[in-house]
Formats: sequence, structure tokens, C-alpha cells
Amino acid sequence: MSAVFRKELRTLLGGLTGWGSLAVLLAVAGVSAFFINLQGMRPFFTDNIRYLALGMALFCGLLCADAFPGERRARTDRALYALPLRSGGVFMGKLLARLLVVLLGCALLALYPVALSLAAPSAALSEGLGCVLAVCAMGVMFAAAALCCSAFSRSALAAFGIYAALVALSYFMPELASRVETLTALSPLTLVLMPAAAGMLAWTAFGDVLAGFIAAAVVEAPVLLCHLRGNDSVIFQAIGRGMRAAAMFEPLSLFSNCIFDVAAVVRWLTIALLFAVTGILAVAARREAKRRAL
Repeated sequence: MSAVFRKELRTLLGGLTGWGSLAVLLAVAGVSAFFINLQGMRPFFTDNIRYLALGMALFCGLLCADAFPGERRARTDRALYALPLRSGGVFMGKLLARLLVVLLGCALLALYPVALSLAAPSAALSEGLGCVLAVCAMGVMFAAAALCCSAFSRSALAAFGIYAALVALSYFMPELASRVETLTALSPLTLVLMPAAAGMLAWTAFGDVLAGFIAAAVVEAPVLLCHLRGNDSVIFQAIGRGMRAAAMFEPLSLFSNCIFDVAAVVRWLTIALLFAVTGILAVAARREAKRRAL
């Protein structure tokens, strides 16, 4: 894993990818701080957290999208997968190198609340640094998600597109959940699409048709049971709760009010772990495909 880590870190910091992505993050933070804190005369750096989170999402997407497609394009993927490493070592080596760049970006972000507290004594420095820490936790989640998308994709553009769709879906998830929770009747098409979607996700993650069928059955059984009992609203309420759990931007309102939500940070890190496990499974599937092709 250390060999992959060193190689990735040299690539990121020795080229445009790492520094260009950092420039984007700092530019977003600078523009947000200028308009909200300086022009808007609002001294609290926590007011920027939603824009910082979006900037971090963009930063991680640019940083990670080409991680695995770049190996394929440079024809170094076979050499990478031939290393005497487990799939977890390959994925984690790439992820840890990118997380180091994320930490560097967060360290630079921390200069903004420090400068703001020096310029305006009324600005709360501790809350501003807590805001940066929250964005850093989101950065871990975004980096794991973007690298996972990269592991599944054949091109950097496709990886970034899938990742951007996930981020956008998470951003608008509370509104979508509110609409779903108002529904009362389950259509026959929905009865088919829900298990089909679960099966496709399981098949994509594990590369196993049997896993797809099992996931589809696990989803279909309770849904069909509630439908036959006439409790369709229970299904939609459960779906709404699940959608709200996937709304990663919703806890930011607490941070903007200078409340550090530890539960949200733990949740983001847990989701990062889930994305990392999924990415490792994708790398394992790629390695197996390469072995069969030889």
C-alpha cells in the first residue's frame, strides 16, 4: 500500500491535478467569504459552510475522478493490479494519498477564519475552525465517494458525472423525500422498479448475479407484504426516512448556527467507510477481470 501511496502522492503534487483542485477549493472559499463576510458584513465564517461543502465536493471530484481511468489510459493498470497487494491496499493507497491533499486543503481553509477573527474581533474563531473541521469530514466522505465512482468507471468524465449526480441527488434529497412522503398509493410499476434497482446496485457492487437476486428479494418481500395489507403509506414513509438519511447536506444548518454536530461528522465518516468498502470490491472485480483476460 505504501508504494501506491507514494506514487499517487508524487503524481498529485507533481502535476496539475492536485494543485489545480486546491486552487478551485480556495477560490470557492475566497469568493464566498468575500461576498458573505466582507460585503455582507456578517462576521461568522460558519455562514459560508454550505458553499464550502459544495466547493469541497467539486474539489474531491476533480481530485479523484481520474484515479483509475488514468491508469488504464497510461496502460499501467495491469502493472498496478499485478502488485503483490490486496485490492484493499490498492484502493486505500490511492485514497490516503488524496486524503492527504484534502487535509492540506483544509489546513489552508483554516486560514480564512483566522484572518477573519483578526480583522473582526467579534468573529468567533473556534466556531469557524469547527466549520472547517466539519468540511474536512465531508471531504473524507466526498473523496471516498469520488474514488469509488472512479473505480467503477472507464473514463474520468464518466466517473465525475456519476459522482456529480450522487452529490446533486444528496443535495436535493430533503425536497424529494418530502414529496415521496406525501404519496399514498403504490403503483404496479413501482413494485417492479424498486427490487430491480436494488438488484442492479447489488450486482454492480459485488459483480455477482446471485447477490443481485438476493437484494431484489430482500427489498421486494416487505414492500409486497405492506402493499397486500393496504399499508402503502408505510412504505413511502420508510423510503422518505431512508432518503433523509442520505441527505448529506442537511446537517449543515446546525453548523451555520455555530452548533457542532458530532453525530453528523460520525455519519459522514461512516458513509466514507461504506464507499471505501464498495470501491475495494470494485477494484477486486477489476483485478479478476484482468486475470481472466491474460
